[in-house]
Amino acid sequence: MDPIEAALADLESQNLPYYSDTARKYNVGRSTLSRRHRGPTVSREAYIENISILT
Repeated sequence: MDPIEAALADLESQNLPYYSDTARKYNVGRSTLSRRHRGPTVSREAYIENISILT
């Protein structure tokens, strides 16, 4: 499991997300972790998958 994915899973288990502590624990960027958890940023793989599906 990717460190960012593990950190996101850890955040999901928290009642109140502690981005700084979780970022330090998994050695990932706090702002990246926050954006990924809140939703405005997705992984590169998810982005490529979303744009490659054409109707």
